[in-house]
Amino acid sequence: MNDSRNAVLNITVLHPPAVLSDGRTLLFGLQNKAGALQVGQPLEDGALHFSTKVAVRGNTISGAAVHSGPGERFLYLSMGAENAPQQWIRRYKVNLDSVAQVLEGRESASCIVDLQHGISPPQVPFVQDWE
Repeated sequence: MNDSRNAVLNITVLHPPAVLSDGRTLLFGLQNKAGALQVGQPLEDGALHFSTKVAVRGNTISGAAVHSGPGERFLYLSMGAENAPQQWIRRYKVNLDSVAQVLEGRESASCIVDLQHGISPPQVPFVQDWE
């Protein structure tokens, strides 16, 4: 029996990076497992909105943009230069630890993260955790 169900994760990124200091064109987006970037939808306040489909099975989240490491699942917000795709300057992890529980009985979950003040990767701080 397959008890997997589909859901959508929505991420709002406050203060996304805008330019590279050396003048190269910046690529910034939600990175899938193949390394491709999904460009965010600009919001009126300068933030970016990203949305990705996931599969939920028990307490496990999977999907094209869901990465994993020892004991963790996360999304990557990645930044690179246009002339060097997949050579990441910086990658930020958006933790998915609480998402499966938030998605119980729901079709979507949202969070807000902030990249202001040159935070140090890999873990990006939540302004609003998954809800």
